[in-house]
Amino acid sequence: MGRGGDGGDAGEERQRERARPAQELAGGHARETARVILDHIAARARANKYREVRTRFRQCDAALLGEAHSRFGVAAPFGGPTSSGMLTLHCPPGQLYALASFLREHGAETVSVVSLDYVFDRENPLFAKLETFLRP
Repeated sequence: MGRGGDGGDAGEERQRERARPAQELAGGHARETARVILDHIAARARANKYREVRTRFRQCDAALLGEAHSRFGVAAPFGGPTSSGMLTLHCPPGQLYALASFLREHGAETVSVVSLDYVFDRENPLFAKLETFLRP
């Protein structure tokens, strides 16, 4: 004799219950994969907006950084100069020469500029938008 309607329904229900954690895990894995991909995309886009400028000079202070920010659109991602005078700035590419000249006029002996591959921030606006969209 075959199984009755109750036995078959119960068996199908047990299979669905066993599959549910795997589906939830796959959804979590897909979300984490999306977070990583979107984090890389956002970091690459940020990096393309800036070049990293490094210099060392003790005469740099908050007022000078403020002026550099307002005139050249720079950011000091790691704060002001270190105790040895080392300073790292992120500068829009079109402002590099003007910024380097400004820093040298104010006491910097050497100013180096490097391209950035990625700039990862704590916040990931692309993934935040995705999460907002996926919320029930």
